[in-house]
Amino acid sequence: MERKRIIVSYGDILGFAQWIKRPANAPEDVQSLMGSVYAEFEHYSTSIAGTTKFMGDGIVVIKELCVGHNCRTVLDIMRKSYLFTEKINSIIQNHWPRPHGFRLRLVAGYVYKKMVHCKNCSIGIDTEKINRAPEYIGYPINLAQRLLYVEPQTWCICHESVNQIIGNKRMGVKFRRIPNPKDNPRGIDRDDLRNLSQFSFDSRSIKSEEVNDNGNGNQGTCRKA
Repeated sequence: MERKRIIVSYGDILGFAQWIKRPANAPEDVQSLMGSVYAEFEHYSTSIAGTTKFMGDGIVVIKELCVGHNCRTVLDIMRKSYLFTEKINSIIQNHWPRPHGFRLRLVAGYVYKKMVHCKNCSIGIDTEKINRAPEYIGYPINLAQRLLYVEPQTWCICHESVNQIIGNKRMGVKFRRIPNPKDNPRGIDRDDLRNLSQFSFDSRSIKSEEVNDNGNGNQGTCRKA
């Protein structure tokens, strides 16, 4: 195993379980909704170029961070996450009866990574295709998933670990501190609930903006983290 610093994006549709079990839902209704949702899942996953898992109405994307400056990378992921969430919720609102909103949570931190062999049969009697896929284990992933139950109606929330990377270089991102919830979601340290923020962008100004970690884009200088 290796120890890696990552940012994890974890999201799902609030109320989907209650909606999907309705007898009134025709297969065509479910296919119409989920076909559009999965297309956006694929686009988001490709744009971040991280390790991705689809889980029914949910998605988790894990992006490894380099040593040193990650400000532009994280700001880029935040922008793409906000636009992605906005797009998914637009799709949901066009269906009736519909589930509630899609929520996304961002957390950064250290996890453990191992490579797993995936064996798939290929054409030929004695041939075998072996793929190696990364698997990540760590508290930041668990935290991101459990934060879906904190302020569940809020679309995008990031943990303080994300704010620490971008520092004062907000570059168009707007934050609103989330009040401490009265009850702890199971499996979350109390300290992790004191540093949560809702984030948003003016989507009209960022839809055509390209930002990367090579210094392109009007991103200023990010601090080392």
